[in-house]
Amino acid sequence: EGSTINAVAGQVGTNSGVINLGGIVTPYNGGAVTVSMFNTLTRNAGYIFNVGGLLGKSQGDLLLLGGGQLFSAGPVTVSHLAQGGFLSGIGGIVGFNSSSKGLFSHVSGSVQATIDNATGAMAYSVGGVAGTNSGTISDGRGMVLLADSAGGLLDNATYVGGLVGSNYGVISDSQATGSVTGSNYVGGLVGQNYTAGTIQRSFFYGDVAPSVKVVGASGYVGGLVGQNDGTIQTSYFNGSVRGFDGLSDLMGGGGIAGFDSASGKISNSYAVGTVTGGNVVGGLVGSNAGAIINSY
Repeated sequence: EGSTINAVAGQVGTNSGVINLGGIVTPYNGGAVTVSMFNTLTRNAGYIFNVGGLLGKSQGDLLLLGGGQLFSAGPVTVSHLAQGGFLSGIGGIVGFNSSSKGLFSHVSGSVQATIDNATGAMAYSVGGVAGTNSGTISDGRGMVLLADSAGGLLDNATYVGGLVGSNYGVISDSQATGSVTGSNYVGGLVGQNYTAGTIQRSFFYGDVAPSVKVVGASGYVGGLVGQNDGTIQTSYFNGSVRGFDGLSDLMGGGGIAGFDSASGKISNSYAVGTVTGGNVVGGLVGSNAGAIINSY
């Protein structure tokens, strides 16, 4: 029978149960705060939910971090997710910011993960600051690095963003950099921005690439957002969006969003760089069913 482990810091060697994890934080003295010990999971065969450098899951009404200096956490490291392992909600600061009143301000986080494709391992909602966000992230900075443990391509990494994997809240004045890779719903800032989600005054610069050949309508990849169902305002992307090895297999790729749905709205935003793919690609949006205003 699987076990459940909550609020564990440090290293877990083998897991066959359910885990919620948070890191260890040095005392806050008004200056910079650094997570001094990170979660490292190896050879997981169970279910892992809500892994964060600071908090696995935040349910509080308000959490202010950083003050006058940057609060830094990470990298949160997951190594060799294997044997059918399932990971959902991993962020450099918080795995799941579940409260609509939860606020993370002036924070920086990162995530590094290796996944064993051959065993059917899966990862969902991965972000440099938060795996899933329903609150507010202001002045956040994130980075995500995912790779197959055998050096190959990722098959099952969905809702991946340099800042937030899945966003239902507000992201403002934030940024992500570097290379972001995943299989479906991959964005430089956010993997999927849901109807209630708002992104404003934020940017990404770097490279966004799906790590496998994406087939069908689920392969949305965007410089800022993989799929946008919410609002993007006054934000920009500078870099490249591409399919596997830069070839023409990208389904739904755009400089701002791979897919802007009927409820989506993009305004006063722009993309600079290249988008490479053979199907449903565009410099701004791959496929649009929503509203695009004063953007280029």
